[in-house]
Amino acid sequence: MALSDALINLGKQAKDLEDSAAGTRQENEAKLKARADELRTSIAEAKSNMDAKVEDRSAEISGRWKQMQESVADGFDSLRKNIEARRADRAVARAERSAENAEFDAEAAVNFAVFALQEAEYYVLAAAVARAESDAAEAGSPGPRPNLPSAAADH
Repeated sequence: MALSDALINLGKQAKDLEDSAAGTRQENEAKLKARADELRTSIAEAKSNMDAKVEDRSAEISGRWKQMQESVADGFDSLRKNIEARRADRAVARAERSAENAEFDAEAAVNFAVFALQEAEYYVLAAAVARAESDAAEAGSPGPRPNLPSAAADH
C-alpha cells in the first residue's frame, strides 16, 4: 500500500470516528455494540495486515542480512585462501633455494674431493719417486730417474 493510499485510509477512518462520535448520542445500545464489533474486526484485520507486512519485510531484511553475512564470510575465505597460496608459494621458493644451495654445496664437495684425489695422487707419485731415488742411492747407482718432480718441489 502506497503512502498516499494509507493517508486516504487514515482520513476515512478519522471521518468514520468523527461520524461515530456524533452518532453515538442518537444510536441505541444495539447499534453501538454492532459498531464496536465492526471496529474490533477492522482492528484485527489491520493488525493482521500489519503483521504480514512486518513479517514480509522481516523476511526480506533477514534475507539481505544473511546475504551480507555470506558475502563477508566469502570475502574472508578468499583472503584466507590468498594468504595460504602466498605462504605455499613462499614455501616452494624457499624449498627451491634450499635445493639449489644443497646442489651447489654437493658440487663444491665433489670438486674438493677431485682436487684432494689429485693431490693424493701427486703425493703418492712423489713418494714413489723419493723411494726410487733412495733405493738407487743405497745401491750406489743413480738409477733411472722418472720424469716426476721430487716431493720437495713446488708442493
